[in-house]
Amino acid sequence: MKSKKGISPLIATVLLIGFTIVLAALVMRWGGQFFRQQTDVVGCESEGQIQCTSGVDLVIENVLGGVNETTINVLNNGNYDIGEIQYVVLDANGVTLNSTRDITGITSLAGDSVTLDIPVLVSTTIGKVKVIPILNYEMKDGSTSCIVHCSETTKTVSGVTVTP
Repeated sequence: MKSKKGISPLIATVLLIGFTIVLAALVMRWGGQFFRQQTDVVGCESEGQIQCTSGVDLVIENVLGGVNETTINVLNNGNYDIGEIQYVVLDANGVTLNSTRDITGITSLAGDSVTLDIPVLVSTTIGKVKVIPILNYEMKDGSTSCIVHCSETTKTVSGVTVTP
């Protein structure tokens, strides 16, 4: 009968320790990159929120009713260009008539007015309008860019009617 030979326990232990060290190094490298990336994103969003509070000022100038649409005139009184404007239109009972959380393509440069023509397909009275400015913010060092949703501007309206 042949005797079976295997690797010695010392060599097996050295191989296991070596494999563990290599695996730990890979995990640490991946974890470090992941942590750094998350820190950059949070830093960008934090800087962007500071910019929102200090330099973004959207004013809803007026809200007009019409045939199958509501027209909202918005003035950018802030110091920064708005990369996107989202909106919510509510009736007098607080029911959402139309809103967007998608990219609208509506932008506003600092100091400019923008007109939003929003379709409303029911005959109703508008009660409230909300606009949400969104900044395409780039960190001061240029390392990271992010999209920042600023605080909404709300205007309560009365007597604005939409007809089909």
